[in-house]
Amino acid sequence: WLEESPWCSYLTQPPSWLDASSLKKGQYLVMPRLKPIHSPNVNFGKFVGLHTRRTPFPMVMPITEKLARLLGLYLAEGFTYLGKNSEGSDSGKVYLAFGKHEKKLITETIRLFDEVFSLKAWTDETETGIKVCVGSNILARFFTHNFGAGARRKRIPSFVMHSEGSIV
Repeated sequence: WLEESPWCSYLTQPPSWLDASSLKKGQYLVMPRLKPIHSPNVNFGKFVGLHTRRTPFPMVMPITEKLARLLGLYLAEGFTYLGKNSEGSDSGKVYLAFGKHEKKLITETIRLFDEVFSLKAWTDETETGIKVCVGSNILARFFTHNFGAGARRKRIPSFVMHSEGSIV
């Protein structure tokens, strides 16, 4: 399918559709760049439930480079927990799991949660890594709804795909 030399790669056959699960090592996935939507926003309104935080949370916010970076980190490393606490109220948490050696990413993630959402993240060290954790029912619902649950079912939401090139 591809001819390669030290300085370039090019297609030797026209691209064709196939299910991503059938890709084999050495094959390439080509995705079209979608036309950007002028100033896409993220709407958190439908993820607000009965038991949400008492401090204000932005219901609509533009996709900035900082938010986009946090979304990308979540896509690569994140997962959510949606459960109930001891009083029966919703208890949503967002986790990003890193290797212990990824100290810069851990620090950056904590800073981004604070700068983008004014949320204080904490870390939880495991035997093999460090999880950055943040408690937010809104974000747990948002990430699960837009990015999917489980590593094999994660997806890039359309509002990210339609963002400006500097964001994507």
